Amino acid sequence: MKIRIQLSIVLFLIVGHNSNLFSQTHQKDFDWDEFNRKATYLSDIQFSADGNYILYAKRNSDFDSNKWVIEYHVMNISNKKDSILNFEQKGVREIKWSPSGKYLSFLATDDGKSQIYVQDYSTGEVKAISDHDTNISRFYWSNDESKIAFLSKDTPIEKEENEKFISAFEVGPQGYLSDDQYLPSHLYLLDVKTQNEERLTQGKWTINSAISWALNDEKLVFTKKADAYSSRWNDSEIMFYDLATKSLIPFSKNNKFEFNPEFTPKNNRLLFWYKTDKNPAGFTDLYIRNEDNESINLSSSLDRNIKSYDWLSSDEGILAYGQDGTKDGVWIISLDGKIRNASFSNSFVISSLTINKNGEIVLIGSKGNQPLELFYLKDHSSAPIQLTQYNDTFKKMKLGSVETIEWKTDLNLTTDGVVTYPPNFSAGKKYPLVLLIHGGPTASSMESFNPVAQEMARNGWIVFQPNYRGSNNRGDSFQEAIMNDGGEGPGRDVMKGIEALKSRGYINESKIAVTGWSYGGFMTSWLIGRYPDFWKVAVAGAAPIDFTDMTSLSNMNLTLRHAITNSPWVGDNYKDHYNMSPLKNLSKIKAPTLVMSKVEDQVVTVTGSYKLYHALLANNIPTKFIAYPGGGHFPSDPINRKDVYDRWISWLKEYLN
Repeated sequence: MKIRIQLSIVLFLIVGHNSNLFSQTHQKDFDWDEFNRKATYLSDIQFSADGNYILYAKRNSDFDSNKWVIEYHVMNISNKKDSILNFEQKGVREIKWSPSGKYLSFLATDDGKSQIYVQDYSTGEVKAISDHDTNISRFYWSNDESKIAFLSKDTPIEKEENEKFISAFEVGPQGYLSDDQYLPSHLYLLDVKTQNEERLTQGKWTINSAISWALNDEKLVFTKKADAYSSRWNDSEIMFYDLATKSLIPFSKNNKFEFNPEFTPKNNRLLFWYKTDKNPAGFTDLYIRNEDNESINLSSSLDRNIKSYDWLSSDEGILAYGQDGTKDGVWIISLDGKIRNASFSNSFVISSLTINKNGEIVLIGSKGNQPLELFYLKDHSSAPIQLTQYNDTFKKMKLGSVETIEWKTDLNLTTDGVVTYPPNFSAGKKYPLVLLIHGGPTASSMESFNPVAQEMARNGWIVFQPNYRGSNNRGDSFQEAIMNDGGEGPGRDVMKGIEALKSRGYINESKIAVTGWSYGGFMTSWLIGRYPDFWKVAVAGAAPIDFTDMTSLSNMNLTLRHAITNSPWVGDNYKDHYNMSPLKNLSKIKAPTLVMSKVEDQVVTVTGSYKLYHALLANNIPTKFIAYPGGGHFPSDPINRKDVYDRWISWLKEYLN
């Protein structure tokens, strides 16, 4: 079997940011239906070992089959020629080059199980090199390419003959919808030449990070979590596996808050994440262990959330990026902790970034009302050049302008939010206002292309996406301020943001809507009960109405962080949990409210949506409750994803237009 490279080569023209083929008067309105059917999403970018090619994934919807269609592309960076990789195997994922670039490797499904395949990149020959008895979830090449470390879940223990029809299981800290115990993932070693495999680790604990090889391939490093339950997120510690002695070696005496270790690519030091103040509501800092065996906090003086990073080719440090206001900051961080801004800092909202051995950079980015595309930089001091035009159709439509506004909170801290205006906006008119509140709460609304906000703006509404305390774009103190204050404090932040907008004079104060999903649904439910006379209409999706559900029924039940940092079942804590829950004010709600949820959502259980819905019914408030079958926190298929927002916007139209 071979991977066939499509003969037709696509040459992408490099188009300047301000190119516009149509005048403003001839622009087509934003087409919501066309966007959902034809928009392109990009991900999984990585350079080849020689730095000459970029590999990336392209995803589009197929409404006829209600599936996502994924293509893998390779682009020549020098001439921008783009080739599509076609696969004979099913379920291809985790595509990566081997360290030398000799092989292109990936996971694919064989007899119902994911196995490792390699392609000789010069000949195109493809073969499966693993034959594991369960699914392989992830894999990692050794530096000399002779071995591959991979992760796989344990198989369920077979029951004795006299127990084979007993379906009972012992409940642990999993979500209430789970019908079995969780299985740990463990480490195996595969010899690439002989295809022999060896199990390296075992136990009730699990590995919950990537695997990194030491330069000499004698050690592996990863994060060990106490057990396979996702709620044990905090109970993570870094472990080395010594291949010579076949032993596990703890990195430190900590057994909590250590995450995602990685050997540095040239000097074998260890980069890792650690929650310095052990405050579950705050930032996780980036550390490096130096030659003197001391750990240096690289990000403490930055006081910004680092989303990700890549290694600079000179090994002078890393290029890190993360939320900084409503765009992404990009920082050059040396291994002794010195930090400076890259030239393109705060130019994009970045979803992925990679660097080759020559220091060239490719990123996936968006800004304002410009959709995601690939961008190229000669180095970290160069100007970005757009490589792809997959979403130019939407870029050329009549879009609402996007801006950031700031205001002062009662914490004496400044926060911000993103405002999207209707096309042809006039400051002399009055417009309905729709709040689109982000979830998390440790997340933030950014100045990136948001098709939902654009469709709302096309309907003649101003869209406001506020960042409240707990958001991760304004420093550790602002994020930690939500701790044990999940409703009242963030609610005041949102209301102050609305006041800042109202002072501009173009808000129709009789038509203000509040909407959100997940923690955005929580904030929606809190606000319509706490300020019942303020809102015209509301939409609450997957709303965690009752924090006791989160700490008892969710699969994150033991992950005490963000607003919830203690159990309601200890001492008098229940009173505090109730007081910061929408439950307290459900009987006061007056706004017509659409409730939505996934039936088998394990993160925010559907129980909260039922409580909200029945409170609205009992008080004769106009409402509908739309439930989507199956698991997941949000519908994952193209048609039902669109249906959520179609119903969302239709409900708003009924009361705002």
